[in-house]
Amino acid sequence: MSTMTFAPSRRDLALLRAVAAGRAELVCGCQPDLLIEGRWCCDQPAAHQLAAAGLLSPAIPAPVGSRVPAVLTETGHAVLVESPCRLSAESRPLGSRASRADEPRNGEVRP
Repeated sequence: MSTMTFAPSRRDLALLRAVAAGRAELVCGCQPDLLIEGRWCCDQPAAHQLAAAGLLSPAIPAPVGSRVPAVLTETGHAVLVESPCRLSAESRPLGSRASRADEPRNGEVRP
């Protein structure tokens, strides 16, 4: 899959950022499973899609079932660079800190 046709979701980008930051591991196999900070990724189908698209891979060759660091491929780096995840105030989840920072607290009145 080329970077031109791959439209990553925000979750895909978050997974790629975790891999780029060195916080991810793969359990080697035909569809490698992803761990982030030692915990199983909640969206293994997304992880499988990223691996199948050639965006991430094991850092070293290893036997099936081995747990090894995950790294971005050149294509993965390109997708991450070409698709910055910039959240506007309108697109932030309602519970995010950034969207709540502007809300009045405890009956506070703001001009």
